Amino acid sequence: MKKSFITMGLALALASPGVFAHSLFVNNSKLEGVEVASFTFTNGSLRLTTTGSAVGVVDGNDNEGGNDNEGGNDNEGGNDNEGGNDNEGGNDNEGGNDNEGGNDNEGSCDSAPSNVTCTEEFNWQAGEGAIRLTIPKGKILSTPFTTSGNPDYAGQIHFEAPLGGPSTRIWFSAKPGEDALPGAMCSVQSGHLYSIRWGQKESIRHCFLQPGKTLYFNVAHVNEQQNSSSVYRLRTNNGKY
Repeated sequence: MKKSFITMGLALALASPGVFAHSLFVNNSKLEGVEVASFTFTNGSLRLTTTGSAVGVVDGNDNEGGNDNEGGNDNEGGNDNEGGNDNEGGNDNEGGNDNEGGNDNEGSCDSAPSNVTCTEEFNWQAGEGAIRLTIPKGKILSTPFTTSGNPDYAGQIHFEAPLGGPSTRIWFSAKPGEDALPGAMCSVQSGHLYSIRWGQKESIRHCFLQPGKTLYFNVAHVNEQQNSSSVYRLRTNNGKY
């Protein structure tokens, strides 16, 4: 039963059964000119009886209306109106992963220019025996890797090209195939035998690679019109990963 309203005049008059009540509200319906013949109050329920019939029962639990009238769940709308998950939109609106785009926009091979071909990622912790690379005509080979957290980690990347073969350029960059990192030691251009020194501590002796960062190592022909050619690459380090 929904909450019933009784006028203060009637509430006072209920002390004497048989009192005439001018206005009586029961179940949200107004009854005019009602004479209360008797009433009983049992187990939290108030029953009013007119001279003709029982008007209705006003139940103690229904009158308090904890769930229906106070509307703890419906009217206060803790979940619906405050909208903790929907309106604040912690995951949708802040968009930490989508909008900031730290990993996607900063240089994944998926967003590399058309003249860049990405190769398999370096295992930066391990060394590498000599492997053969084929540099395509008009293309840049770019290899991703992630530096370690130890600033004492350092090493070299060595190249060997056929004697009298085309000149090649090697360099470190923040994104696939883009300009070299700052520092004269971060880019080398040569032919036949050459190498590039790197370290994770700032120094004029090598190319500084910031610890704990994803970077790219690039190889390309100096002459973009050069036909494809092959070189051998060898990686070494000081073991202080």
